[in-house]
Amino acid sequence: MAALFARERTGRGQRVDVSLLGGQIWMQAPEYTHYFLTGELAGRSNGGHPLVHALYGVFPTADGALAMAGCPEHLWEGMCRAIERPEWVDHPSYNQYFVTKEIGRQMRQDFLEIFSERTTAEWTERLSAEEQRFSPVRSHDEVTADPQSFANGYIVEVDHPQFGKVKLSVARFKCLIRRLALELKLSNSVKTQKWSWWKPGMNGMNSKV
Repeated sequence: MAALFARERTGRGQRVDVSLLGGQIWMQAPEYTHYFLTGELAGRSNGGHPLVHALYGVFPTADGALAMAGCPEHLWEGMCRAIERPEWVDHPSYNQYFVTKEIGRQMRQDFLEIFSERTTAEWTERLSAEEQRFSPVRSHDEVTADPQSFANGYIVEVDHPQFGKVKLSVARFKCLIRRLALELKLSNSVKTQKWSWWKPGMNGMNSKV
């Protein structure tokens, strides 16, 4: 997209090179940065994040799972209310976003037991009330049953000549044509890198804009 935008502004195209290796390295940029700065390997995530050990990852519930994105200090008191552990508000180890691996393992074990006590719907109500950073983990059928998936056009229903109405998942972005673009006409040779915007069909003349 950046290359297309640059071409529109400058008139110069460019080669865009994308590889699976490059994409995987970019996705793990925090882990690589940690290694470059410390010389230490982040290690396996064990269900969470290799660098954020406190309350980050997927936790099974009584009937499904929750994806937690950590609990910063300013949300910790609300978390304690949601899980009914008021005595943990001033916990010397749990009430901080970044903890050691050892504390993270113990914290994860405690929350695995806590989250398994209630259903996903119950935890969604409790955690949402405290504005926690989480999301219920949903199956494919649950996602397709959600009207929001269709409202934004992420899943569409189309008519197929052989199979009738079929559902498809489409690109996460949409391009809408609201008006015709101005045509780019070179006013001299390509080497001069000069061009002008013009509208065709005005008394046979090219009107510059």
